[in-house]
Amino acid sequence: MDLGCGPGIHAQYFRDQGLDVTCVDLSQAMIERCREKGFESYVCDALDLAELGRSFDAIFAMNSLLHVPSACLTVVLKAIHESLMPDGWFYWGQYGGETWEGIREEDEYVPKRFFSFLDDETILSVARRAFITVEFARVQLDDADSFHYQSLILRAKDAGSARVEQHSLHSGQVARMQPGSSGVDGGQI
Repeated sequence: MDLGCGPGIHAQYFRDQGLDVTCVDLSQAMIERCREKGFESYVCDALDLAELGRSFDAIFAMNSLLHVPSACLTVVLKAIHESLMPDGWFYWGQYGGETWEGIREEDEYVPKRFFSFLDDETILSVARRAFITVEFARVQLDDADSFHYQSLILRAKDAGSARVEQHSLHSGQVARMQPGSSGVDGGQI
């Protein structure tokens, strides 16, 4: 599932790699664009993923959870967890590095969007409530001091095949799967 799929750019990449992709977004206009590209697509809030009536091998959320208030994030992550197959993967990527939430006056969208930026410790702490952190990486932005992109590859805590070895936060990775663990080759995302 591409959660917060927008016009389906990432979904197209995954389909080109041989995956069966379902697109989910709050915007009817974005879902229409995905349907025009031939994707199974649904207008759906992340809190209502159970209404889709199916489970996924993987869920991909790039910059979509960035718009979820921090007070709601645990409930949204629970809904994502419950939508995954037992050995499912979850990719969560967003901008952050510092904690701030609200409407950004410099946002060019109309209406202006709500943002919830998280520092590294917070995003990892929230993720660990429902997931095993397989990998965490920071991508530093050229023009920012503490602001950066946060990339998390996660597995459900009840995923039996995930063998995890912890690493320090300072290395840029929190945990990495040991060799021999499987990916989502040929699955549904």
